Amino acid sequence: MDVWNEELDHRVLIETSLEDFAESSGNPFKDLEKVSLFEKLLHEKDAKKIIERFMKKIEPFRNLKNRSLTPQEKDGIRVLFLDLAEEMDSRKIFFDEPFLGSFIEMGYLESTESFFSEAERHDSTLEFTDLFQAVRNVWIMNSLQLMFAEKIRMTPSVFSYSMLYPYTDNFLDDPEISLSRKKAFNERLQKVLEGNGPSDASPEEAKIFQMIHNIELQYQRKDYPRVYKSLLMIQDAQVHSLSQNNPKKLSPNVLLPISFYKGGASVLADGFLCKGELTEIEMNFSFGYGAFLQLLDDLQDIECDRKDNHWTLFSIKHQEEIYDKEIVKLLCYIDKVLCKYRLYSPDEEMLKRIIRECTRLMIMDVVGQNPHLVSEKLYKSLESYSKVRLSFFKEYHEKFSDWSSLFTPTADSVE
Repeated sequence: MDVWNEELDHRVLIETSLEDFAESSGNPFKDLEKVSLFEKLLHEKDAKKIIERFMKKIEPFRNLKNRSLTPQEKDGIRVLFLDLAEEMDSRKIFFDEPFLGSFIEMGYLESTESFFSEAERHDSTLEFTDLFQAVRNVWIMNSLQLMFAEKIRMTPSVFSYSMLYPYTDNFLDDPEISLSRKKAFNERLQKVLEGNGPSDASPEEAKIFQMIHNIELQYQRKDYPRVYKSLLMIQDAQVHSLSQNNPKKLSPNVLLPISFYKGGASVLADGFLCKGELTEIEMNFSFGYGAFLQLLDDLQDIECDRKDNHWTLFSIKHQEEIYDKEIVKLLCYIDKVLCKYRLYSPDEEMLKRIIRECTRLMIMDVVGQNPHLVSEKLYKSLESYSKVRLSFFKEYHEKFSDWSSLFTPTADSVE
């Protein structure tokens, strides 16, 4: 009998993803076309004009940061940011093909707006950073819906799962809450995920436990046991990941399975909550997708992870070391996952192209802001395939850093 129909075993998924990672090699740039310096400068010139127009249009909102925004002001800011993204997309500033329009037609915008509306009705106290973290997961679930030939829609499970981890992170990261309370909370959450929730709950716990109950309304436990097994895997992976916080550095052989488990389990649960049941191919794709997204997060967080003694494949290296080998390996692994696992859905090829381009752009962005992370050779190689000079990414972020800080206090209302 097929083991996948009997039991969801995280060890098999981790082993498969680590084998894929070990086998990932080659030239990740072999199918790319180089972009001339002249073209890069043209793209940068267009981007600067678009950003300047945007800054002028948003200037009237500058003085609104110290009070709550009206519904009309929220909508006005939302439209301006959407117009900015659409113009960048249509002018092909960062990507070879515009895809935002296609995403809007497919239902991404409607799903995003439904999520923000529901989130505001459910809990108006959430900060912008919480909602941004949550909506990123909504987008991943939307991409999986299309990968699995499902219609993009904001289901109770998509909403509740996307809200679940901002809530748990806020609780576990709160310095005012004691370690004993956090441990007790984790034990109680485990019971809720197992279907044996406590009869009493604090206000903070009640918000979190309600998300699980919402999922139960869509997926009955007796009919979809692996939905809840995947959620328990996330809980288990988070417990394992605590060992990454250590005064002493850990070896890559210890760290990689933990990172793969944490990232893979998260997107695996996304998949189950999108569809209820998954095939072996769908599970391996979802787990690999989550694994390389986790590695990308770890790449972006090198400095703060090293400062906090949180060890990952990237933060274990000394500050003066370069990351050429790790970055090339990551690019090859992304290609491996996208090429190996075929789902045969109508939008698969387009979505995989976009995932490949977006993840490559994320790496270029990190290197552009932190050129010391790589050798001059890899820097030039990455830049030769970029639509803009890598130094432009730092300039681009600096232009928006002022605005992000201005709107952080009220940005949960902006969307």
